[in-house]
Amino acid sequence: MRPHLKKRASSESDTQAVIKAASIAVAARPLMFWENMVSGAVSRSIAQTVMHPANTMKTIMQSSLGPNKPRLVDLMKPSMFRRLTCGAGANFVLSLPHGAFNFAVLEAIRAKMTKVVDSYPALERNKERMGPGLDFISSSIATICCSVVSTPQMMITDVSIVACNVFQRKLLKSINWFH
Repeated sequence: MRPHLKKRASSESDTQAVIKAASIAVAARPLMFWENMVSGAVSRSIAQTVMHPANTMKTIMQSSLGPNKPRLVDLMKPSMFRRLTCGAGANFVLSLPHGAFNFAVLEAIRAKMTKVVDSYPALERNKERMGPGLDFISSSIATICCSVVSTPQMMITDVSIVACNVFQRKLLKSINWFH
């Protein structure tokens, strides 16, 4: 075998070994309830904070009226960065409880549903085909349960976006930014 082919074959077997070890490590134990809460809180908060400028653009465009209504192109300019990120820190903090609760409930329901499926032989035989349906049901239940937390969080976030932009608009009008 040529040396460069031998090295490639070796690296492929190393890759397979790493994948096998990772799958064993992942399957070693499920996350504990508090670990699910921390994972959900961090992931939700990061996602909400990253998407905050787009949400702010949407809110500005929906709440603006008249001839001075900003266009998407105007809102995407670098000079608008401060305006679009106003309230992102509050959004990060407000997203923590929703993410924690949603992910923890989702995983708890998914674990319960898996136990039910595993306890009935007729269901266990069809487990692979039922997987997407079980995921949909567990996600739906978790979303409904978490609406208690997420609805106030979304309301507070939207109000803070509007408040930031109303204040900034008044400030910009005072310095003749909008004619």
